[in-house]
Amino acid sequence: MDNRIVISLLVTFCFLSLTIEAQTVITGKVFIDNNRNGVLDPLEKGVSNVKITDGFNFVWSGDDGSFSIEAHPKARFIYMSIPALFDPSGAHYSPLPILGNVDFGLIPRPDQSSSFIQTSDNEENTYRSWMDEIKAFIKNESPAFVITSGDICYEKGLRMHAREFTYNKMGVRTHLSIGNHDLLSYGAYGEALFEALFGPSRYSFDVANTHFVVFPMLYGDNPTGYNAKEVFGWIKNDLDLVSPEQKVVICSHDLYLREVRGVPMLVYQSDTLRLDNYPIDSYIYGHRHNLMSQLLPQTSIKCFGTGTPNKGSRDHTPAAYRLFTLHQDGSISSQTRYSFQNALLCPHVSLASQPQNITVNVYHSPADICEIALVNGQNTTLLQKRSDWSWSTQQKIVIEPHTSYNVTATTKDGSRFTAPLLPSDRLVWSLSLGGMTTIYPPLLVGDTLFVATHDDKMGDGNQICAIDPVEGTVLWRFRTPLSIKSALAYHQGKVLACDAAGTLYAIDATTGTLCWDRQMLSFSPTSFQQGVTAHNGVVYICSGSTSAAVDLLDGKIVWNRNLMPVSSNTSASTVVYKNILLSGTHWTSRYALNMENGEVVWEQSDKGLRNCESAPSVYDDLLYYAGFEYLVVVDPKDGQIVMSERVSGVLGSASTPYVDQDFIITGSSDRGIFAFSRKDLSALWNFLPQTALTYTVAYTQNGQQSVEASPIVVNGVVYCGANDGTFYALDAKTGTFLWSYHVGAPILSSAVWHRGYLLFTDMAGNLYRITPAPPH
Repeated sequence: MDNRIVISLLVTFCFLSLTIEAQTVITGKVFIDNNRNGVLDPLEKGVSNVKITDGFNFVWSGDDGSFSIEAHPKARFIYMSIPALFDPSGAHYSPLPILGNVDFGLIPRPDQSSSFIQTSDNEENTYRSWMDEIKAFIKNESPAFVITSGDICYEKGLRMHAREFTYNKMGVRTHLSIGNHDLLSYGAYGEALFEALFGPSRYSFDVANTHFVVFPMLYGDNPTGYNAKEVFGWIKNDLDLVSPEQKVVICSHDLYLREVRGVPMLVYQSDTLRLDNYPIDSYIYGHRHNLMSQLLPQTSIKCFGTGTPNKGSRDHTPAAYRLFTLHQDGSISSQTRYSFQNALLCPHVSLASQPQNITVNVYHSPADICEIALVNGQNTTLLQKRSDWSWSTQQKIVIEPHTSYNVTATTKDGSRFTAPLLPSDRLVWSLSLGGMTTIYPPLLVGDTLFVATHDDKMGDGNQICAIDPVEGTVLWRFRTPLSIKSALAYHQGKVLACDAAGTLYAIDATTGTLCWDRQMLSFSPTSFQQGVTAHNGVVYICSGSTSAAVDLLDGKIVWNRNLMPVSSNTSASTVVYKNILLSGTHWTSRYALNMENGEVVWEQSDKGLRNCESAPSVYDDLLYYAGFEYLVVVDPKDGQIVMSERVSGVLGSASTPYVDQDFIITGSSDRGIFAFSRKDLSALWNFLPQTALTYTVAYTQNGQQSVEASPIVVNGVVYCGANDGTFYALDAKTGTFLWSYHVGAPILSSAVWHRGYLLFTDMAGNLYRITPAPPH
């Protein structure tokens, strides 16, 4: 049905419902719409066993497709739960009041896809290129549907999505759900415009052997016309009709799922719904602006949080959406799809090392990569996929001198692109680790380097690797069930790490065997990312409003504190300074805790510190923060601001400032690398890299020049990678460009100096050893 007709009907209802009594019993028919005109014509057959609802109760269509339902007094629509192997030929809903019958047409889809796409928190009111990329991917992948999980956002965003996120524009069926920023001051209730444009805010449908239940955010910017009791009641009535052979996927803007004494439940304030008698496979959501995958404790229910497709997320994961695959048993699995890449292909080979690993960074947003081949004349060597962006040779190979090699990528749609394999005298070796990496740097302990990788889908990419930094060989791997996306620590022979769901691991640094693990945090819709630290035999963990200390020997709790009534995690790692822990919460403050008991020593939120995304640097008994739009110096004794200066860019990245007696050097969200005078915080120079390959800093997008990595300075040279996929060497005094090495994937973390060489990772999960010496 044309959106203009729907809006007209709803406006009529809003203004005339007080004088026109809605028809109590609604009748109609579900039918095969052979000519796809949206009208029940003679000889068009009915479809039986289709669920019809008014948003409260359900009935089934009969053998001939007919149905009769008594509308609830608060009902606004009559609509169907779209069955598997069909698409609706028009709108699957009809607004109340209805004069006469209401019929719903279906188009058979016998070859309906076993995949679907989820985006979330688009927050977009202007048509942009990332939408073309998704459309191209849809054309190549042919998913069953696309669902956007809320925060579409505000009136302009809702109207743009009503124009562009349609079957005709996207080439596939589209579904949307209400986020907190989609509840507007428009009409009689917050969801009035959403319903006018998209129909019911709670609905269900089937694809293959999977039943999807979609329901709206239960609170937001404006009051809702529904409440949790009504929504949960409708969900129960829907789930009571699910076949035992099916699996159920629940979709909403936020994660309302909890485990209560071993029972999975939907919970909002005092309203609950038990789910233990239903075949729930997964729950997918957004809202938190992060990529998160975990299991609900004591259950097998998978929970997938999805970030934003068009900008950086709160957890500094790249602009992305999810492609889900439906399996025969009705369960789902996930992979991440990244925006803004078109035929990216960057192979790596050393001029010196023989034999060696050949690593290739490759990505193409419009289509999946099927094959990467190293071609030398008539000889072809196929590479193995190691992460979402990285491929490598399966074993070390010899590159013949004075011989031409090319690397060719073949995509799922059959297109190809090629790049020459050019040996580098800057590169010593490269190694693909088998998972993606984050903003947290490798940890060098003596002559061993430790790196954590992740895959955001509960797969084999979640691991900690121990690596020989000279030879580039993996000494051991420790697999974790969930992603580790926070800083590692080393203390007294143990590597310490905490996964996204808050399980703390103590691993023998020599052998890679587990010493102990402990669940430290309660189930949360956001990923833990503040890292761990240790001091004097005690391990410390801070996460938003909670912190704890555990004994390094056995993992027993020393103390555990709830600090303040907020829980928003920050990306800034926790730092030990003398007898205090330096941490913070996003949107609230930076704080210092007493290491002995976890009590708050001080808090500070002025000059952008409430939004600070990086850890402080300690120099000359002062703390140096990159506080969003300010450079801030803080006294660690009482948290008072000693000095601050507003900067010309935004220092909202994860880059921790480098500080010495003369300089403060830091990355930024939007304008590369800045250097300031430590004496008076005045600006000295600003180096601008290229536009980011993809956006990771929260809310960055559309051409910004982000640097998440923390600079290091060695012998008067600044070494720092950038989101443009290039590692830079700059003169520390002037910011003058000295040399660079391009890797073809964002470099998000700081480099490590080891025996006169530089080691760093890229987002694709490759580790590089390069020489700072001039080329031969």
